[in-house]
Amino acid sequence: MSYYDYKKLNSTPRVLIVDAMADDSKTLEIKVKTLLDLFIYAAMDDIQADWNGAPKFSDHVNQSYQNLIKSKEQKITSGLIGRFTVQTEVHQQVAFLFTQLIAELRNVHFTEHETAVTIREKVADANVECFADFMMGLHADHKDQFGAVLKSAGDTTQWFRGKIVGGLPSIYATQQVLMAILSAEFEGFLKALGWLIAKFLWYNKQTVSKDVFMGWLAQQKMSQNFLDMLELHVRARPPKKVGVKKAAAATDPAVESAAPAPVVTPVAEVDAGIADLLNLV
Repeated sequence: MSYYDYKKLNSTPRVLIVDAMADDSKTLEIKVKTLLDLFIYAAMDDIQADWNGAPKFSDHVNQSYQNLIKSKEQKITSGLIGRFTVQTEVHQQVAFLFTQLIAELRNVHFTEHETAVTIREKVADANVECFADFMMGLHADHKDQFGAVLKSAGDTTQWFRGKIVGGLPSIYATQQVLMAILSAEFEGFLKALGWLIAKFLWYNKQTVSKDVFMGWLAQQKMSQNFLDMLELHVRARPPKKVGVKKAAAATDPAVESAAPAPVVTPVAEVDAGIADLLNLV
């Protein structure tokens, strides 16, 4: 079922705010990348603390959590090699999940006495098959596995908290406990992703692709409807620029015009990546 078919069948109106945040989408993706990277590095510190083998990374050569949390004056901003790559499409999808979290929260009436449990229940009741339930569930399922460094890590800028406050009706703006719980739940979701991704990266390849990420979400029981929605909100990559020499060669009749065979990632490789990640959960 496509996203648009799903919208027609959904009996509960969804307040979609993706378009309203479109002008800020790039900023949102950058903020997602920054905080998710921070949590991945924090989780790697926890893994390193329990690691009995030879050190995999050097803080003098590779980027580290301890460097990332230093003040602007003390932080090393160039020369360090990153430990991993998370594809841009993954950041786009996590950014989309954040917009949908706010959309679903807007469908709920909250009181001054909410807890994470009651919030999750209310959001699930107010939205058919909601993203927020999945996100808060992922946090609940994995928070006991977080190490000391990951537990202590957080969004010191409170940028996402500000977005949540601004995205909900103004009557909730002064309810500091509610806003703290909501922002902590989103951070908890990112920490759960960071923890699982860090383990995958530590023991396997140093790249998380969109295909591996979506396959893992499916294994975590995200519905096909929602996976389709995530797929729709991945921007197509711009075509690579053709150099002057290559362009000239392409128009030269003397040059053989046979197109090279397309490079296709084997399905087995994607499945193997998903399996590797699942084995670490």
